[in-house]
Amino acid sequence: MILYVAENSKGHVNGFAMVLLEPKLHFCYLDYLAVSGGTVGRGVGAALYEYVRDEAVAQGAMGLFFECLPEDADKCSDASVRKQNASRLKFYERYDARPIMGTAYETPVPGGSNDNVPHLVFDGLDREKTLKPKFLQDVVRVILERKYGSICPPEYVAKVVGSIQKNPVELRPFRYRKQPVERPLAQPHGPEPVALVVNDRHDIHHIRERGYVESPVRISIIMSELTASGLFETVPAKSYPIKHIQATHDPDLVDYLEKACKTTPAGKSVYPYVFPIRNRARPPKELSIRAGYYCIDTFTPINNNAYPAAIRAVDCALTAADDILRGRRMAHALVRPPGHHAERSSFGGFCYFNNAAVAAQYLCQYGTVAIMEPLRSWNRCDHGTVAIMEPLRSWNRCDHGHRRPPRKRAARHFLSSSRRADGFDSWRSGFCVSIFHWILRRNRNRSWNGFQHQHRIARSSGWCSIQNRPRHGNATRSKVLALVSDRRIGT
Repeated sequence: MILYVAENSKGHVNGFAMVLLEPKLHFCYLDYLAVSGGTVGRGVGAALYEYVRDEAVAQGAMGLFFECLPEDADKCSDASVRKQNASRLKFYERYDARPIMGTAYETPVPGGSNDNVPHLVFDGLDREKTLKPKFLQDVVRVILERKYGSICPPEYVAKVVGSIQKNPVELRPFRYRKQPVERPLAQPHGPEPVALVVNDRHDIHHIRERGYVESPVRISIIMSELTASGLFETVPAKSYPIKHIQATHDPDLVDYLEKACKTTPAGKSVYPYVFPIRNRARPPKELSIRAGYYCIDTFTPINNNAYPAAIRAVDCALTAADDILRGRRMAHALVRPPGHHAERSSFGGFCYFNNAAVAAQYLCQYGTVAIMEPLRSWNRCDHGTVAIMEPLRSWNRCDHGHRRPPRKRAARHFLSSSRRADGFDSWRSGFCVSIFHWILRRNRNRSWNGFQHQHRIARSSGWCSIQNRPRHGNATRSKVLALVSDRRIGT
């Protein structure tokens, strides 16, 4: 089962689609496609359906099947319902998807009503192949037995399957489409490259003194391995205002690093050697002595290039964050100098500004952020990040400064046409309710009709990798979150 959820830029749910896969027969079944009432006609349904078609091709499906209610007066007595049904069938005709004709699929189940019995619609996924009766017989048997087994007795299944004889299977002629419509063809999604943002000014910060281990060769070695993987796409770093650093670090620290680095002679480095008591009311006046006021060790130097290199490292992290906000799934900032030891009011451990913390603070205005340390102990190696984020609870919730929005009206239930008689079978209805409750649980920290937008920042020494949970849709700029499970039809 694959669930696509479309979100807008504020993280509110605009719609979802649920697709089932039968791996042996190689077909997909679109069980639900629904959009919220306020977004009808804005391209959300088209974006979801195009994702579904692409996914079906990627799974090797020979076709996409789904049910759609009829629009003919003799098959649907309610005029308002007929209008909605006609709108849906017109929409699917844009993709060459049409009802299958000449079968008994529209026959009501025993004891069921003959009003508004759905068509079985076939989408060939832009493949110029006719639908064969044997394949359709197997597909229909799977749908009736596994999805509707509780209301479709064996005699009924045999009757419907036995009615499929014509070769090739006939599809209803186009009723609404007068000429081909320009639209994207169904094609599998290739793996999206990871955005790679490299500090193009890192090598100006090259300390050649003995014992200094944080060297430019780290970037070139890592870069060669990442390039060879073929998984990354280089994105140039942009420049950002200093206010983003000042939102994370003490402005006095930022000002000091700028002044001290500018006044240090080229080719010279100043190492902290005096560590005065940190009295904010009376900081040391001499810049060389003030180094120990802000630094936590004796081996992180002040030199002419440290500040511009550190600024550029932050620019890389913010560029990666912006790429995520534009819809990229993952972004990786490869930077020198590193930043994980830098605290709000101090630098050290070869770190001047905390790149990951600045990026997390930047993303906080858009939603929840989680910072993870994948390679080493969080407390031992990322004390700077913890020291910055813990007072704000940002590393846990990152919702400081945001008031909880008022609850809006209860989320509208997304409805799909029932097969026959009066409802869904137990698995279908129970699973749909589970999905709906899952959506509501995801919304509990924001509002009743929107997902909580999540960003994850995984980081280690010298790099920062940001992952976006949702992704953008093509036509609507809605983020589409794909949830994949191993549940398939009949399992």
